[in-house]
Amino acid sequence: VAKLTDQSDKWQMQLEQAEEEKNQLANSLAAALEEKLSLRQELEGSSRELADKLATLQEQFALSKAREGELLSTIQSLREREEQLESTNLEASGVLKKIEEERERLSEELIA
Repeated sequence: VAKLTDQSDKWQMQLEQAEEEKNQLANSLAAALEEKLSLRQELEGSSRELADKLATLQEQFALSKAREGELLSTIQSLREREEQLESTNLEASGVLKKIEEERERLSEELIA
């Protein structure tokens, strides 16, 4: 009976140790699951934040491309206007030259 009692006590001690290890593992698992949940929530928050930033950058890019188109159109219009002004300037120079020539001719006629 003493042997059986000793063996029973040993089994009881092993059972208690196993139960304690089981509880420690359960606590570790619970802590790991809580950390996993926390990390998932943090990641989801970061993902939403990055998605918002990306959407903002895409909007800014679209606006800047539209503005770029407007500026290129304005530059083209200014170049065309510059060409028109250069043409007008050349015509005006030709007219002024003819006027100057006519003035000189009339001056010579008056002198003669």
